[in-house]
Amino acid sequence: LVLFTLYGCISHTIEKEMEKNIETEDGDNNEAGKDIFIIDNKQFNISANKTDAKATTDSINAAIKKAKAEGFEKITLTKGEYLISSKGNDRWSYPKDGIFVPSNTILDLTEAILELEPNNNEIYNMIIIDHAQNVTIIGGHLKGDRDVHPTEENKSHEWGFGIRIISSQNIT
Repeated sequence: LVLFTLYGCISHTIEKEMEKNIETEDGDNNEAGKDIFIIDNKQFNISANKTDAKATTDSINAAIKKAKAEGFEKITLTKGEYLISSKGNDRWSYPKDGIFVPSNTILDLTEAILELEPNNNEIYNMIIIDHAQNVTIIGGHLKGDRDVHPTEENKSHEWGFGIRIISSQNIT
């Protein structure tokens, strides 16, 4: 499993903008921080305590899709430990799950820990950037399943990625 820990590589302007973004009581982003979409775990039914990997992964993807549909470029995953589901068929097939990051997105994981749900698959991807451009991932910690990943005879199990970048450009 290829693991990355990405530390703040975007200017402190992002941090200043995040400080301005105080959520309202109904969970909507307020006008002061309108340019940053802070994912509301309650609204999207996202577990931030390392449970229910498939639902958590699907809900994070739904939140990212909603943010992009509403015109947001900057998306923040709040503090927590998120169990991520990722089970691939083979290295030639399109990834079925994991977190998909579309073009023109800044994904801020500064306070998030993403942990792979243990599996015995030869291929898995926690974060996928596929045929995308202008993507930045800020901060975060990714934890793989290397210590508990069972291997099978005649299978390589070398296609596990923390972040998988496919045919993409301008990725930070």
